[in-house]
Amino acid sequence: MLSSATLSNPTNTIERLLTLVAELESRLAALESSHMPSPTITTVAAGQTASQPRQPKPPSTIKTPTAPTSRIPQYVAYPTSNAPLIIPLAWDLPSMDGHTPCFECTLKLPDSLVVHVLEETTEVKVSKLKDCPMLTLGRLDIKKFQEWSNACHRYLKHSEKKPEEIVRFVADGMLEPRFVKWYHANQTRIDALLLDKYLTEFAKYALPRKWEHSVRNTLLSSKQGNKPFANWQIELENLNTLLANTKSTCCLSDASIQAQLEANMNLDLHAKLNNTNLIATTFPDWICKVTELDEDLCEENARTQCLIDANNAAHAAE
Repeated sequence: MLSSATLSNPTNTIERLLTLVAELESRLAALESSHMPSPTITTVAAGQTASQPRQPKPPSTIKTPTAPTSRIPQYVAYPTSNAPLIIPLAWDLPSMDGHTPCFECTLKLPDSLVVHVLEETTEVKVSKLKDCPMLTLGRLDIKKFQEWSNACHRYLKHSEKKPEEIVRFVADGMLEPRFVKWYHANQTRIDALLLDKYLTEFAKYALPRKWEHSVRNTLLSSKQGNKPFANWQIELENLNTLLANTKSTCCLSDASIQAQLEANMNLDLHAKLNNTNLIATTFPDWICKVTELDEDLCEENARTQCLIDANNAAHAAE
């Protein structure tokens, strides 16, 4: 502080001010050498009071957020647990120093979620019969492969393209990355194949190992139970058709399918079939006559159930 006596003598005042400036300069030099923020210097004219220098702020303990990263996966073909992710939180926290605040964490995916993603099946998309079909991202099973095969054959029929040109178009319609890689690695050879040969090679590459045995086991272990015979028979024939369309050696003949149906139909239908002099010269004819027997049996069971219900109602009313 400058006293009134000092201010009354201009010479003394100037000398005093020079002394104060020199002291401030020495303090500034000391602060700079210790890497501390510099205080603000206020020039004081004669007749004014110098303000106290501002105290430096203590260093911040807040960790500066890291810059945003591009490690967020856009598509995961085969996800696994404990996948490291960088999650940006721009919608939760304000940006600092031009960076988007984010946190790095390890995300453990539940097993149910991983299984759900892995079991996501592909889709066959066709807008018009003459347009090239598309096989979307996902896991290919035998039923979806059958859809893809049918779509390719319809495209061959309606597109007015030569048979030797079809494969190069339908192969480009496969969007699953591993199928694309397989095609590009063998493009010259695959483009020269006819459609049936391409589908045979594609099935061998894309479908699960020993899928034919799995389908055959499902077919052989199937039982009618309470299903209508017509519905159950269609299920089995569709399974066998999947094997036949891929030229599988596990495919059953009509005689084998008939024997399988007869051995695994429900007991009431089997008894009715044994008590009927059924004559059928072909497998489709046998299917038709057994279906009629099953429908007659269902009607008899329905009438019997109605009588039982009426009798129970009469006894309850007494």
